Amino acid sequence: MFDLWGMSMNSGDDIAGIVHAVGPDVVDFRPGDRVAGFYKPCTPNGSFAEYAMIETNTAWLAVKSNIHRIIWIAGSPKQYLEDFIDRSQGDTILDYRDSEDDIKEGVQNAAGGRTILHAIEKVSSERSAHIMAETMGTGGHIALVLFEKEYTDIPSHVKHNKHKASVMHEGEKDFGLVISRFVGRDLQEGWFKPQRHEVVPGGLNGVITAFERLKSGEAHAMNNSKTV
Repeated sequence: MFDLWGMSMNSGDDIAGIVHAVGPDVVDFRPGDRVAGFYKPCTPNGSFAEYAMIETNTAWLAVKSNIHRIIWIAGSPKQYLEDFIDRSQGDTILDYRDSEDDIKEGVQNAAGGRTILHAIEKVSSERSAHIMAETMGTGGHIALVLFEKEYTDIPSHVKHNKHKASVMHEGEKDFGLVISRFVGRDLQEGWFKPQRHEVVPGGLNGVITAFERLKSGEAHAMNNSKTV
């Protein structure tokens, strides 16, 4: 357990493994099943442990949207994102390491004169949300992921709200249940694939190794998984 923003938590959100035991009311899973899920943040029993606990209604969200144009802003892993876009539909990838002016100009050029009304900020560090909001039209909406951060520098013409996966543990359990079943089916059908990943050896001792690789830049654009 460690303290983050004044909250004690067992880190390790993503969980995948073999079911060891289920509660008396669980009907969808049984011991021996291979599963994946998302544990409730800021609570005990996260995935950095030999055993972890998840609710049956939780999983990662994925949707076949067929939405274009997608303007993706990324860094060195840009080449790995090409499989997720369709340049023939106007999709493109920009580099967040460029200057603020270059990024905003690149977004506007990629939009091709269209007004940008929807954005998802998956990093929310420093001025990234502010830069994105400045490229959006009046009435636009930007979704943010860091619920503990105050976004005071976002222009007033853009609405914003914070999203967190833990809503599936709170007031949106039915939503989580439905989405988890879709994810399971889509994995079986093969169109939904996991992010690039690498298993770091050493069990729980590999956690430190994984963090060191991320910090040094040796590992990027992939999930570092540990087997425990």
